[in-house]
Amino acid sequence: MKIKNRLSHGIISLKLEFIPTLSFEAQGVLSQMVNLPNCDHVTVKQFHKQFPEGSILELKKVFEELERKNYIFKDSSGAYVVNKISLVKKNALDRSK
Repeated sequence: MKIKNRLSHGIISLKLEFIPTLSFEAQGVLSQMVNLPNCDHVTVKQFHKQFPEGSILELKKVFEELERKNYIFKDSSGAYVVNKISLVKKNALDRSK
């Protein structure tokens, strides 16, 4: 049986009140990564090229924060990817409180 892979695009509403442990900068980067297809699966340099405001050093710190808190992970190629399963679980758990 063959399964066709169908990609669709949409906006995921992040309930930022449910992720209060993230810095303001991390919330912004995560929002971009979740909602812009060209921002999910990127290196820090690629992300900085799209959003050149600010220093790359500060952006690296934001990516490290998101990775440390399990919102993103680094794949085998060194690119960062949104951990969508963790994100959905965290939002679902936080809403039940």
